[in-house]
This record gives sequence, C-alpha cells and structure tokens, in this order.
Amino acid sequence: MTETIARGKRLVLKYHVHNGLDFEVPVWLGASLVADDQYYFNTHEDVDVVLQRGEHIYTRFLTIAKEWPQRSYRLQVELWYGIRSLGACSTMIATGWHNAPLIKVT
Repeated sequence: MTETIARGKRLVLKYHVHNGLDFEVPVWLGASLVADDQYYFNTHEDVDVVLQRGEHIYTRFLTIAKEWPQRSYRLQVELWYGIRSLGACSTMIATGWHNAPLIKVT
C-alpha cells in the first residue's frame, strides 16, 4: 500500500509507547522519511516528552519540505534519550516502522 502526500503537507504521527519501568523517562520523538539510505527530517518538529509508566500515546508532526525530492519513502520514527534533535548527543532507545506504508511525495 502506498500513500501519496504533497510537499508542504504535514503528517500527524502517533507514538504508542509502553514504559514498563517503575519511573518516568524523559525522551524526545524523532521522525524521518528514508530513501536509499538518505534521511529527510525537520528537527524543529522534534518533541520532548516524558514517558509515563504504562502505555500511552504521544504525538508529533512531520512536515514534508518543499525541497525534498518527489519519490517514494519509508517512514521511520524513533525515541531518543538525550538532547533534543542532537543525535550525536543522544542515544536511540527505540525505532519503528510498524506496518508503515510507502509514502509517495509529489
């Protein structure tokens, strides 16, 4: 299945997260479109959240930039521990593609 989205449009991403620890965890939510090992992202849309104990849903956006190439991508979402938007200063603690369709950017 492929979903088509125009450049300039905004995706609403829902993160279903289960925190099985006995304490809250501060993380940030990352997201990218990926094609041929190239990552396309908007760091200004990364979001700091505190993972509450148990299962919860967290939301962030990903705007398809007008300069991104018209092609098909896979969506990748991540949970990071560290400084928001700085992968070099953070540790990825989870990533997901779960049943993500191809996204065709037009």
